[in-house]
Amino acid sequence: MQFNDAQLRAITSEKELILVSAGAGSGKTRVLTERFIHLCELRLQDPDHPVGATVDEMVAITFTEKAAREMKDRIRKRLAEKEKEAQSKTEQNFWFEQKEAMERANISTFHSFCQRLLSQYAMAADLIPHSRVMDDVQARGRKRTILKLMFEEKEFHEMALPFLLIMSKKQLGETIEQLHNHIRELIVGEEAIDNLETEKMLDIQRQAKEKNQGKLVQQFHEKARNCIHAFPPLEDLTKAQRGHVEKILDGFEHLSPPSDPNEYMEKVASFMPSRSDKRWAEKAPALYELYTEHWKPLKDSWKLIGGEINVTDEVKQFMDRFLVLLKEFSSRYENEKKLGGLLDFSDLQQKAVALLDNHSIKEACKRQFRHMMVDEFQDTNKLQLEMLERIEPVYQFIVGDQKQSIYRFRGANVSLMNEREELAEKSSNGEVILMNQNYRTTAPVIEAVNELFSHAMTDVRTHSFETVYAPLEPNRAGEQEEEKRVELMIVEKDEEGETTSYDLLANRIIEMVETKSPHVNQDDTWLEPRFGHMAILIPARSHLLTLERALLNKNIPYVVNGGVGFFERQEILDYITLLKWLNRPFEELHLLAVLRSPMCGLTVDELIYMKRQLEENESFYQLVYDENHKAFDSLSSRIQEVCHKISRWLNQWTPFRTEPSLEHTLSDIFSTTGLRTSLMLQTNGLQKVRNVEKLIQTIVDERQVNLEMILMELDDRIALSDKEGESEVERVDGDFVQIMTVHASKGLEFPIVFLPQLERSIQGDKGTIRFDHELGIVMNLEEEAADLDENSHLYQTPGFELVKETANAEAKEEAKRLFYVAMTRARDYLYMIGEDSNTADTWLSMTRNALEQTNLASKVNILEDVLEKEPILREPKTYPIPQLVERKEVSLTLSVSEIMLFMKDPVAYYKRYVLGLPDLFEKEEEVIQRGMNIDATFLGTLVHRACELRDNGLRNEAAIREALREEEEQGADVSSYEHEMSTLMNSYTDDRKQQLGETVESEWSFVTTIEGVDVIGEIDKVTKRDGAFHIIDFKTNRIRQSGKELFQYYWSQLYLYQIAYEQETDHTIETMSLFVFRDQVNPVHQLQKKAEEEEAVRKAVRTLRQLRSQNAGKADYEAIQF
Repeated sequence: MQFNDAQLRAITSEKELILVSAGAGSGKTRVLTERFIHLCELRLQDPDHPVGATVDEMVAITFTEKAAREMKDRIRKRLAEKEKEAQSKTEQNFWFEQKEAMERANISTFHSFCQRLLSQYAMAADLIPHSRVMDDVQARGRKRTILKLMFEEKEFHEMALPFLLIMSKKQLGETIEQLHNHIRELIVGEEAIDNLETEKMLDIQRQAKEKNQGKLVQQFHEKARNCIHAFPPLEDLTKAQRGHVEKILDGFEHLSPPSDPNEYMEKVASFMPSRSDKRWAEKAPALYELYTEHWKPLKDSWKLIGGEINVTDEVKQFMDRFLVLLKEFSSRYENEKKLGGLLDFSDLQQKAVALLDNHSIKEACKRQFRHMMVDEFQDTNKLQLEMLERIEPVYQFIVGDQKQSIYRFRGANVSLMNEREELAEKSSNGEVILMNQNYRTTAPVIEAVNELFSHAMTDVRTHSFETVYAPLEPNRAGEQEEEKRVELMIVEKDEEGETTSYDLLANRIIEMVETKSPHVNQDDTWLEPRFGHMAILIPARSHLLTLERALLNKNIPYVVNGGVGFFERQEILDYITLLKWLNRPFEELHLLAVLRSPMCGLTVDELIYMKRQLEENESFYQLVYDENHKAFDSLSSRIQEVCHKISRWLNQWTPFRTEPSLEHTLSDIFSTTGLRTSLMLQTNGLQKVRNVEKLIQTIVDERQVNLEMILMELDDRIALSDKEGESEVERVDGDFVQIMTVHASKGLEFPIVFLPQLERSIQGDKGTIRFDHELGIVMNLEEEAADLDENSHLYQTPGFELVKETANAEAKEEAKRLFYVAMTRARDYLYMIGEDSNTADTWLSMTRNALEQTNLASKVNILEDVLEKEPILREPKTYPIPQLVERKEVSLTLSVSEIMLFMKDPVAYYKRYVLGLPDLFEKEEEVIQRGMNIDATFLGTLVHRACELRDNGLRNEAAIREALREEEEQGADVSSYEHEMSTLMNSYTDDRKQQLGETVESEWSFVTTIEGVDVIGEIDKVTKRDGAFHIIDFKTNRIRQSGKELFQYYWSQLYLYQIAYEQETDHTIETMSLFVFRDQVNPVHQLQKKAEEEEAVRKAVRTLRQLRSQNAGKADYEAIQF
């Protein structure tokens, strides 16, 4: 592998504190992976090397589960490569041991690391056995319930009354919840809220305000002195200018250095001009600077933070009341968690930090975790840093980019990385490495980025939250020399709203596609642009509909990534619709929704026809559920079939039952209604099925069995869920323009990026009651006057304006970083557009200032206009003259298991899939699995995953633990599975793995047409041995003597798999085998292929298709014999 000098230093440095400032696209993930390997290599070469380490001695922390998985996979792959390259048996064994250790490696998010630490020392952490971690939505739901009950109690309602004259009950509740969350994330110690005291906080705020007043006037005094010394001679000034200068000189001559800030301000105001004059800039520039840059800003600030510092009794009472409400809420929430054995994410961090107060545990952690590596350190909060500091690992390797710190709203604090950087610079055993060579973005774009942000960001930090800009070094050249690959368009605001900036953006997209320019680079080849190369990154979703309308008007294909929340996905809505109908089957709204859904598929016209058949006072359900209704025979056979089907579902699942389990019932609804099958046939079908399965698991985890309560809790969860998740973005393949927020795009890249809304104002912090980690609770409450001629009443603590001023400054700084992240997502070309505006601190104002004061103009094409484009025309199609033809039946879709059941017992198939009765074949399968007090399907899933890990080089025990751990991290209870898995996996030896051949496919899902039927299924394993392909189907069923017994159930399944794989891949399957894990003597059983058996399967499919198309009855199925 080739690394540049900075990357190599980061990989090999032996300093105890290393901070890597890694710019966008600089290859930090490769560096982290390679440092992990390098430390292992040092240990291999010299077991006594002070820096060398094994996998067990290292911790790698990142900020998403996805990033942790990817890092783990990268490291595991590199370890396998090192094992393969080993020159001796000793080396090979070492790398093999490190690879095996990866299944228990501490590579995770901060929360997962805390959870593991707490599990390891559960007794010391005073945790209830089997404590469960709530997700954010569950925690929020409990908090809202507690607040609702609190405000219903007389004592706390009266306590809240003064606040309810100023804000709504909902606003007060949200404020209490937000401050509770904020304090738990900012302050170390689980008693932080209980320790808050009104007088103490107000006293700290008084002192801070006095200090700030003194600091401001002192700074002004020094700057004013400098300006006075630069005043021009009086004879060079006009009479008016001379009068101002003389007055100022006289005033400062008799003015002492500020001791009382308010007295000082009063004296200065007596001799300073009341306003400025632009002519001063030419004749008396020092006078102009004194007024505009120093005096006016101070005078404006003084209106907010000046004056005598007095705290009224009313303010104290508001503080006291709020503390009572906050502490009561906190106490109730903590008690509820204890009673339920629950933890939230803040608990994981707080309790892990508290655990490290125990000296012996701290020393054990310090010995165990000699190296701690933290990725994305710019997103760290105070608690996470505290944990790192309390463990005190010998070696800290910190990677991040202050310029990409954009999650302040989640508690991320860029100051922590800035302070860590200063610590590393000052430490004799520390090192700061600047890794700023960019491998992602083409040079012309990087040059524009450097020009803009070298000006917008600072080069010397004066506040801890400021960002020092280090220019990126481009590694990729443009297509041509001296070309510009950044466009800027500033448009006049259309007051009539006829043409928006989004319309111009849409025109530019079409122009790029039509003119086939600019080119984009793919695998070192410059290609013509298409829609799939483009992404529109928006700062917020507020104008998303306007953007979508502009694209739709031009027929531009697009997809909104992250725009649809989990609970807004169509497959989720369809499943919830089913549950709501089952809960209230006679409500017309729910019944019509099911009839229109994919499971029934009735058209609007068909529903209108049905409605017309009803008498005036009749309800819709009376026709649907009653085949004896006088109008039923007038319905088409298609509508009648739908009515029969929905009636069967109603009889099967109402009243709602949870035997044998809630999960079984919910899964049965998913499968039997056909929703699962219909999803599998759609684009991204497997993902959609997994989404519904995730919903089912979410419902099961709530441990509620009453359907009404299930739906109420589901509604609460939907209401509390965020519209857009920021962690993992689902990228949609195809020729679509991608739309997503800038936050969601972090870590991604696109050939062409469009940035609209440059003129958008910065969204500062809001809230009339806030918390600051130094000043405590601050508030600014305004009560409206009772009468029109009275003034409103303001209740403000001394520290509110200080906190607000700091928050606004931090928000402005973060806006710069968000702009930087947005621009550096562009790989080959960047287009920026905004409406003309004079608003300060916007992306547009930053760009304009850079255009005026740097060389940015030479790096950017400034567009005056974009040609109006016609909507995209799709490929014209020639249609023949319509002919009347017989309507074709919709293709029948069957699962492999359905066909197997039909061949085994046609009547059982009829009862299960036509009448909707319980699945007899599943009952027989349960007999085979009898005696196992575990879920046989889940066991099979775990064994399949363990086999996959075995194929990747892990030993049996390691593969089993890793498979269990992965499911455990997803919230599954796996405590009873390890012994059973160990027994089964004993059959999957290295020799037998080799006997099976090289894995070609694992869990290969298919939809293929067999004898006119769409068949869906999933093959466990396809291997290649001696140049031929083989199908392996894993079975964990119990057996009596030999695995061959299972052929009587599964021979037809193997033939269906063979037909599907051969049709879909054009590869010939040579053998088909069952791998029966419970057959310890010989688990591999090969089916002897016979042409007549394959034909029997095909004939069964044809027969079943015919029966289903004819709506055959029970007698027809009874007549079938195989």
